[in-house]
Amino acid sequence: MKEVRNWEEANFSRAALAEGFAVAIAKGFVGIFARAYAEGYAQVQAEEMLKVAKKLLAMIGRRRFGEPGPGMVDRIEALFDREIVESLVEESFSATNGDELLATGRAGA
Repeated sequence: MKEVRNWEEANFSRAALAEGFAVAIAKGFVGIFARAYAEGYAQVQAEEMLKVAKKLLAMIGRRRFGEPGPGMVDRIEALFDREIVESLVEESFSATNGDELLATGRAGA
């Protein structure tokens, strides 16, 4: 760091340093906000994919087994893991009824 010889240089150096800190802080906040936005966006995407998978499971179930019995819709809505719902969609082609289907996986447990 160079030696400061007068007040003007000292004030300029302080101002430049303060501006540098302000820019660094602003960039840090932008980075934090960008990461938070990306994480939030990923969470929304995951939730939407889960909704679509549940809707698909319900559609296939209605087509194969008829209208769901009491509590069946609640059991499907209670599922929170997209991978489980997707595995149930696959298993729906071999199950003989909705209760058997939901009993095959960890669904409704």
